Amino acid sequence: MLVPFVKIKKDGIVDFNELYRSTKKYLEDYGLLKDEEELEKKFIDRTKPGGVKQLEIAWEARKKISSFFVYVIKIWFLIIGMTDVEVQQRDIKRKLQKASFEIRMDAYIETTGDLENIGGLKRIYLNFVIPKRIEGYKADLYDKAYKLHTFMKEFMGMRD
Repeated sequence: MLVPFVKIKKDGIVDFNELYRSTKKYLEDYGLLKDEEELEKKFIDRTKPGGVKQLEIAWEARKKISSFFVYVIKIWFLIIGMTDVEVQQRDIKRKLQKASFEIRMDAYIETTGDLENIGGLKRIYLNFVIPKRIEGYKADLYDKAYKLHTFMKEFMGMRD
């Protein structure tokens, strides 16, 4: 695991609908979201009496970076006790969400099946060139994952 389970936790008011949209857009801008239907692995919306909601959402963003490797970023949203609240921002009333928000994320590099089918000169390439490339891929994915983490924290009004 390159980025093992970083977590954001906040009890308070957040524009969750905008966070949801903005995070998708962020993944799209970094090339990690090609098809929205493939992103969402789980979406559970439970509504309790009084309109209080609990959401469980799991995403898996993927980007093929070479014939042999794929970036994977997984994000889990758990929102408990979510209710809509009206908030006055300057001279505009906005509908935001008040809840206990928890977002977990991890990131790693996955190999494709093509790596096992290498022979001959490609095996030498695999042993001498690929390790250097992997280090570059790791640094790139680490940077992307932590920038995403920082983006979500700042969106929620939190500091790093």
